[in-house]
Amino acid sequence: MSEVDLQAREQRRVSGAASSAELTSSDAGTAAIAHREQGKNVCVVGPYVFDENTLQWGRSVLDMARSSGLDFLIIDEVGPLEIRRNGGFEPAVQRLFDLRTSTETRIVAVVRESLLKEFASKYGVLADDICGFESFFIHRVQTST
Repeated sequence: MSEVDLQAREQRRVSGAASSAELTSSDAGTAAIAHREQGKNVCVVGPYVFDENTLQWGRSVLDMARSSGLDFLIIDEVGPLEIRRNGGFEPAVQRLFDLRTSTETRIVAVVRESLLKEFASKYGVLADDICGFESFFIHRVQTST
């Protein structure tokens, strides 16, 4: 999984699945220990190991995007790490949604269907502002013909 800053044309690797050797233990911290022994600052969620330095870079990109005058800002994805653990790209995501009424930038966030209610509650998003993947594309096809 990568984070991309299109304006600066920069891309960084955010996470990857832990190696099979790291997942043989039932201890969820095994992967983190292995990475920390290599001098890396990481966060482990399930089988994924997130590089904290890259997450910090991503948060700074999102913070810069707040005042950049973009037409659209696409976040793929706001997931359990942000919604349930206040980790990942938090608090930058929260700051984006706090300012959404004072900016012309439209925010498009990819959220798993199973997290939609928690997402809406956390970020104050109204049900009318949520569009399912299938209905979005059906609407786009119908309006473009």
